[in-house]
Amino acid sequence: MDVVLKKFSNLDWLNYSLEGVALEVGFKSRTTFIKAFKEKTGTTPSQYKKTIS
Repeated sequence: MDVVLKKFSNLDWLNYSLEGVALEVGFKSRTTFIKAFKEKTGTTPSQYKKTIS
């Protein structure tokens, strides 16, 4: 997740779909990515993206 959080600091990554982000960082499923992201950060990737955009 640290990789994802770092990548989200690059505004280009904010344009990726959640499935695209998940695949880029090695998850095979968007659902698994969202679950892991929420466990690490306490928020969903979509909510997180909204706070930093």
